[in-house]
Amino acid sequence: MRLVARSENAAGFREGFCSLGNGPAPLWGRFLDLALAGTAEFWVALDGALPVGRIGANRMAGYPDVGALGFFEARDQEIATALLKAAQEWLKSRDIKKAVGPMMLNTWFPYRFRLDDHEMNFRWEPTNPKEYPGYFIENGFTQAELYHSPAADDLAAYVETTAPALRKLKEKGFTFRPFDGANFLNNEIPLLYDLTLGTFKKNFLYEPISLDFFRELYVPFAAKLDYSFSYFAISPEGKEVGFFFSFPDQGYLVFKTIGVHPEYQGLGISTALSSLCAARGVETGLTRFVTGLVKDGNRSESYTKKNPPLWSHRYALYEKPL
Repeated sequence: MRLVARSENAAGFREGFCSLGNGPAPLWGRFLDLALAGTAEFWVALDGALPVGRIGANRMAGYPDVGALGFFEARDQEIATALLKAAQEWLKSRDIKKAVGPMMLNTWFPYRFRLDDHEMNFRWEPTNPKEYPGYFIENGFTQAELYHSPAADDLAAYVETTAPALRKLKEKGFTFRPFDGANFLNNEIPLLYDLTLGTFKKNFLYEPISLDFFRELYVPFAAKLDYSFSYFAISPEGKEVGFFFSFPDQGYLVFKTIGVHPEYQGLGISTALSSLCAARGVETGLTRFVTGLVKDGNRSESYTKKNPPLWSHRYALYEKPL
């Protein structure tokens, strides 16, 4: 087994790297192109000519002492150790003090390992083999942050429970509208961008990104989603001040992303928005819902705490001092 780095310009590197992992090869090629030479490095492990592992490493732009390790795939522990060693040495050579992973460049892209073995798998959550967390632990990594996706039943009961918050805001002059799916990339993305950056700037390892970069996150699936399950909250002055991104998946309504302008937080806007999303789900016959990828201790846990839990998927992000 040997490792080949992108910087070596070796024949077959790109093809080998892009052949590994879930998702089409062009998707991984786009990631390689996003990470400029000098700011990130990538490796592919080869058994003869067969790709058997890969990894990427980069300095986080907003945290110069922190490096992200992502795009991780490995056939076994030996390959995992070789890849992690190469990536850590690259980070240390740039005076980076801590590695976090798995993380594809930053927290705007997929990160975390799934820890549980529940039978359900969703397209929006990590899909790693169950051995991967152990590979990181065997190489000296420890858990940095924990997350979960709790599921609950009786969506209609949730609507009834949260309806007072919605009525209260309407009485105060707030209005609500679903996302404009036909013009999503042009009209809605700038609104989501402003609200998302304002809401998430205190999140763990948050980094600001450009509007064009943000738009690129939605391009792969923008034409495939039913936006009638997602809503904006509009202030009495006519300004979009909050959003709730929700969609159906495998018989569940997924509460995925919430954003509320800092000046309007604490008014119950996220609860009111979730009530509208849930009501739309009930209209289409859905009875169950799941809150996706919630950090342990986050207020978003309250959405499923209102109803008895069915199950919960668990995830972790790992770290290691260098």
